[in-house]
Amino acid sequence: MSEESLFNKDLPKELTDFLENPELKSIIEEYEKASKECDSAGFNIFTIISDYYFRENFHGDILYAFLNPQGGHGEKHKFLNIFLQMLGLEDSIKYYGSNTIVEKERFLQGTDSGRIDFLIQTPENRHCIIIENKLHDANDMPRQLERYFDEMDGCNEYTVDAIVYLPMSLGNYPHLDKDYEGKFRLRIIPANDYGNSGKSLINDWVLPCISAAEYDNSKEILSQYAKLLNALKPESLKHVSILKLRDFLFGKQKDDDSLNKNLCIINKIKEIDENGSFSKMLKDLGKQLANRLILKLSSISKLIKHPTYENCCVVKLGCKREIYIFCAEDFKYRMRIINDGIIENWKSSILENHESEREALKNRESKYDNYIEYKLNEEESLASIIKFFVKITNK
Repeated sequence: MSEESLFNKDLPKELTDFLENPELKSIIEEYEKASKECDSAGFNIFTIISDYYFRENFHGDILYAFLNPQGGHGEKHKFLNIFLQMLGLEDSIKYYGSNTIVEKERFLQGTDSGRIDFLIQTPENRHCIIIENKLHDANDMPRQLERYFDEMDGCNEYTVDAIVYLPMSLGNYPHLDKDYEGKFRLRIIPANDYGNSGKSLINDWVLPCISAAEYDNSKEILSQYAKLLNALKPESLKHVSILKLRDFLFGKQKDDDSLNKNLCIINKIKEIDENGSFSKMLKDLGKQLANRLILKLSSISKLIKHPTYENCCVVKLGCKREIYIFCAEDFKYRMRIINDGIIENWKSSILENHESEREALKNRESKYDNYIEYKLNEEESLASIIKFFVKITNK
């Protein structure tokens, strides 16, 4: 660890022991290395026109544009066939001919919630490929791939040739129920080459597509996308190290005493060495946690990221009432309700007729005025109560 300025100081034993933890040292070293390697995408059309190039829909739009044989690229099945070759599905190319349909955001049938990011299908042959886009490195929903397989194999009676899992970073893997192991071919294709001799989206699809493209427009767009993915590689590694820090500090196995102890230590370190690598990681962690919560709440249509506060998002409940959710500097989630610019007492207003929820939230009252407070390892509970607020105010 290169925190020399911090180690040159006469620190209390409690802080020294904390910083000398081998796991923490390894995490900070990973972060520092990725930070040094971070580079811009250069003069790149994607970074010029949008600041959303970390998000799922951004990458999804690009994938859809080139995988779709009827897309505006005018190169028919060329890019789709290269994709199938990358997956080792040369034996299945014959099923994906002129009647192939590439569908974006296929919602599951029945009462089950969820959607398939991309579905490549041939209705005549009843063959399909399911693509799960994780290029924003979000966590999986419960039994996500299993439900997609059941939807197509069971409800629609399709042969699922493969389920493709596309993470940005190497460490993001799906977890399958044992009953589903061997039922379908699972292909995990990270965006970049991480030196593990495995396949990657950039080396085994984007670059071959550039070589095979007939038209200059296709070549140029794919070349700029390749540069963007290369630039995002160290950012992705930084993201992984920050998530490791989150688990180290606030993992689910931590009891309240451990959480409070860690919070006390990191606040002392921030005071001593405000601009060191560890303090920078903590700032990035706050941003990541806010973005992570936004992803968990993405099904709420009236959710927006606060235009001024980067660690805050807002849910509009109708009229002039809003929920503000902060990832605070002391690494707790806090939420409060604002009505026409005034802080509202949630107990006597929004939960007035919901006694059980009101009583449950009393234990979460913050010392700050009319805030409800959640620990970092309670994201699911926080997401549930926000969705409950949305539900009861939309009745």
